[in-house]
Amino acid sequence: MGLKKKLGLGVASMALGAALVGGGTFAYFNDTEASNGNTFAAGTIDLKPELSSGSYFNIKNMKPGDTFNTGSQNLKNAGTLDGDLVIRLDTNNNGGSDNSDLRTQLHVTSFKVGGTELDLSSLAGDDGILTMAELDDQEIDLGELKAGSNTSIQVKGEFHESDSPQNEYQGDSASVDFEFELKQK
Repeated sequence: MGLKKKLGLGVASMALGAALVGGGTFAYFNDTEASNGNTFAAGTIDLKPELSSGSYFNIKNMKPGDTFNTGSQNLKNAGTLDGDLVIRLDTNNNGGSDNSDLRTQLHVTSFKVGGTELDLSSLAGDDGILTMAELDDQEIDLGELKAGSNTSIQVKGEFHESDSPQNEYQGDSASVDFEFELKQK
């Protein structure tokens, strides 16, 4: 064997030995952690009206010129998600045989949510007066109701006095159904 071959074989042997020694001594640091029991859970929307009975108010024996105040109806978002509060109104005339409509004589002068007056002028008739009849089949956005918070609704108005006999309304009645909905934001 020639010197070149011996020298080449020696260099190759040293390289192989260095690779084996270096490869066998390779080390690193490591740390492993676990995160178990992760879940996804849906929040809730839960609107709670504070009614002592099935109705919000019951006003009797009104006459032209009388005012009414429904008092405060409290609503609570008992859920875990914020929502937009909407009210739908369904008014019904329970007039007598003369087809008179007491709702047209019940003028709404104030509609407050959380103590703030709502502008419902767009619902009023050409005369600019908002009546219970004009609130029929309306959906009104009452604004945001945060999770865990309360708001109140209060309606004020009057039995319109026309300065002339209004005998056709004697014994008549009108009713209004409120449907409150809390919609997820």
